[in-house]
Amino acid sequence: MYNEILSIGPVTIHGYGLMIGIGVMVALIMGDYRAKSKGLNGDLIYGLSLTTVVLGFLCARVLFIITEWKNFVKDPMSFVTGSGFVVYGGIIGGLLVIFGYCKWKKM
Repeated sequence: MYNEILSIGPVTIHGYGLMIGIGVMVALIMGDYRAKSKGLNGDLIYGLSLTTVVLGFLCARVLFIITEWKNFVKDPMSFVTGSGFVVYGGIIGGLLVIFGYCKWKKM
């Protein structure tokens, strides 16, 4: 997969990020379709998706900082402005958010 798909000025679209975005959109569309077929409220699916994506990215970033702790201690600001995620952190965080959200909304 190509690292940089498109660059327009300071904005660069990377292949991995594009595939994540496409996957999120397809999951949202399929989730909405399945919710409607089972008689569930589609708005709950949109809220669940947004919450899961945001907190999943946050957890992926936190796990990256944990795994790179020695470098983080040396220069904490480089992790705020830099890039780096650990996919397992996003998956674990996303699953925890899904369980918590469903329990909170009584789904």
